[in-house]
Amino acid sequence: MDKKQVMEIDSERNILLNNGTSRPISLDFFNPKTSDSKPIVIFCHGFKGFKDWGHFNYVAERFSSLGFGFVKFNFSHNGSKAPDFFDTPDLEAFGQNNFSRELDDLDLVIDWVEEHATEFNWDLNRLFLMGHSRGGGVVLLKTSEDNRVKKCVTWASVQRFDRGMNDETLERWKSEGVMYVENSRTNVQMPLYYQLYEDFVKNKSRLDIQHNITGIEVPVLLIHGTADDVVPYQEAENLHRSIPKSQIKLLNGQMHSFGASHPFDGTISRGVEMVLEASIEFFDV
Repeated sequence: MDKKQVMEIDSERNILLNNGTSRPISLDFFNPKTSDSKPIVIFCHGFKGFKDWGHFNYVAERFSSLGFGFVKFNFSHNGSKAPDFFDTPDLEAFGQNNFSRELDDLDLVIDWVEEHATEFNWDLNRLFLMGHSRGGGVVLLKTSEDNRVKKCVTWASVQRFDRGMNDETLERWKSEGVMYVENSRTNVQMPLYYQLYEDFVKNKSRLDIQHNITGIEVPVLLIHGTADDVVPYQEAENLHRSIPKSQIKLLNGQMHSFGASHPFDGTISRGVEMVLEASIEFFDV
């Protein structure tokens, strides 16, 4: 693919996928206006994130203008809600989210891509996953369990889902049934119900990132900032040691969002540019 060739793009926003709950998955797709066969990238947002956070529309347009199909979506219980599925005001849904739900949601999105591959000229032999932070952990697990995935890129991925779940925290969480995390941007206290931990324990064999990634047989690129104060870059190094065909790219001085913020003001940081350049080059086949 010629990365210098910029193409016109078709797109559609807020397509709803039924996942068997009262909260659907909302999905956007971006597709170059060409009849050529295209690789397809599916992007997963992270914890407290959503598909339209910050520069994510720019990311989608950037990939698609270079010849990629691109899909981004809201996990069904990320807290976004109709009609525009923007931000995370549905606190009850947020509290009922868990890691199994997110993996199952991603499975339905891959199914949707398969169903529409012929219509949009997406090459299923070049179906790639990409995820940020907690979404990075989700795409790693999905890559380990689903042979439809041919490559995977993570941005500042977590190494494990039970980070910070110490005995004291778990005891208080179980006793109260809920704990809260603050959205630093909106100052809203967002609930996490104890069911998240119960689901993690029940499905631990499926949700154990460190164990399952050792079986990944496709190429993986791990991108991480050395100044990440949310997920230390050493977690990327640990992942790299465990994934047979992995590459790691540490970006000196970059933090968790690589200089991006919400709301998006149109400025693309050097960190974001480096992440995009590395991701596009890795997926370019």
